[in-house]
Amino acid sequence: MLTLTVLVLLAVTATPGDACGGTMTATSEGQEFNSTNYPYDYSNNENCEWIFNAGPDGWLYLGFATFDIEDHSSCNYDYVKVFDGDTELGKFCGNTRPADFIRNTASLRVEFRTDSSIAKGGFRAGFVMGPAPTTTPAPATTTTTPSPNGCGGTLTATATVGIFQSPDYPSNYPHSQNCEWTISTELDDPITLTFDVFSLESHSSCNYDAVEIFEVSGGQETSKGKYCGTNRPDEIILYDGSFKVVFTSDSSVSNTGFSASFVSRPITCESRGGSCVASLADCESGRVNDLASCPQSADVCCLPSISPSNCGRLPASTRIVGGDDSEEHAWPWQVSLQTTSSSFHFCGGSLINAQWVITAAHCVEGEQTSAFKVVLGEHHREQTSGNEVERGVARFIMHPQYDGSGAGFPNDIALVKLASPVSLDGPHMRAACLPEPGEEYSASDECWITGWGDTKGTGNEQILQELRVDIRDRETCRSNWGSGYIRDTHVCINDGTTGACNGDSGGPLVCLARSGSGLWNLVGATSWGRTGCQTAGYPSVYTRVSEFRDWIEEQILADN
Repeated sequence: MLTLTVLVLLAVTATPGDACGGTMTATSEGQEFNSTNYPYDYSNNENCEWIFNAGPDGWLYLGFATFDIEDHSSCNYDYVKVFDGDTELGKFCGNTRPADFIRNTASLRVEFRTDSSIAKGGFRAGFVMGPAPTTTPAPATTTTTPSPNGCGGTLTATATVGIFQSPDYPSNYPHSQNCEWTISTELDDPITLTFDVFSLESHSSCNYDAVEIFEVSGGQETSKGKYCGTNRPDEIILYDGSFKVVFTSDSSVSNTGFSASFVSRPITCESRGGSCVASLADCESGRVNDLASCPQSADVCCLPSISPSNCGRLPASTRIVGGDDSEEHAWPWQVSLQTTSSSFHFCGGSLINAQWVITAAHCVEGEQTSAFKVVLGEHHREQTSGNEVERGVARFIMHPQYDGSGAGFPNDIALVKLASPVSLDGPHMRAACLPEPGEEYSASDECWITGWGDTKGTGNEQILQELRVDIRDRETCRSNWGSGYIRDTHVCINDGTTGACNGDSGGPLVCLARSGSGLWNLVGATSWGRTGCQTAGYPSVYTRVSEFRDWIEEQILADN
């Protein structure tokens, strides 16, 4: 019978809409719709309604490809309702995708309501007009040779989206599974692999139940990550070779599992503030955006924005008061790194675009991605405003020459990739601008540090703290600390009587751009200081971001 699995396999002709509701007529080609801001978090206080009208002698097929709505036992906060006329077919929330709707009716209606706090990723859905369910459709163009119970198989990616799922999905997967899928394509286009739903037994090292993803090229297998819990893998694009996906489960505890999709198409994406080019260039040195000197490939892509066009801008209402407590959301690039298990704040960081954070390498050294999360839009750590957003960690990259035992802790910088992008359009989350390579600042510049650190010797503060600081001359700083400790990759601030303290590691040092643009540049990331937080005569030491600008760009471009 025709099911919504087939609907998802349809190559729809319309791109997802971002409108809050509307009236549409179903066709045999299929159409998509999604929650506002998708794939970013939806807005608070939404009241959206979509109506889908059927043509003559047709059945309406409605299904959700992805679903992530604030959860509640009765769905009293945020929810999706589906109606056939005035008859309610269901009310849904959480991250379990609703069953498909197949109705011989004139119209279906979808309501989406959100309250004033907590936003999630939302949904992407599709609808199509098709024959009666007893009709046997033409076979889907994705070929599979599954092993028993859907545990593994050989999949061929085409231009239409294919799906594979954990055994017994959406019911809990069985124990003691060892499933392996291979995904390849006969096309010249890359393969995109996306996990739409993901819920496995959690463990800090994923030793119980897990999904591991491999890229296979030239006979070599490279692991792209091992995942468990509810932090689903980030979308992966493979330009050459094939994917291998391995799912294992132990003899106890099982969850819903996963639903994943794959497709082989030219890459198109939203710019997210970046610059779009007609094609990427295939050069011996790798894929770059220098189209003048290299032969062009056929792929279409929007290059990731290292510094978005609206970076470094404070909200219009912000005033810097220059005290201990900052004004709410005065520093919208400030993030908190927290333990996943207890939400303990252990380090700060700075948002530099929709999906990347800069912090100190010593903050993430020895950590597992599943052990910590990133909280954005936070001001008071014990009170919620509804503007806070949590993201899991897809991966982190420590500078390869970081030395945690060396004098001066050289190259103490790391990049953290969020599990999914955040929206930079509102006042609560914005990216700090990156300085130009080698750019330096001095005591004549206006510079500030922020964080929830130990400012009074009493432990972490609950309200985000701010302090205006003076950049110290590097030679003076060397005379304070000793020449073996202070390098050209360091920035020193103040005289040691005030500054960053424990808990602020990795947090931002920003300075007002000298161009007069009113933008704020991320000049430093908190690295180290005197034991006991602050000691007169010993300035606080930061990693100088401008010395690592090229490395930062290389890592982000390579990841994308």
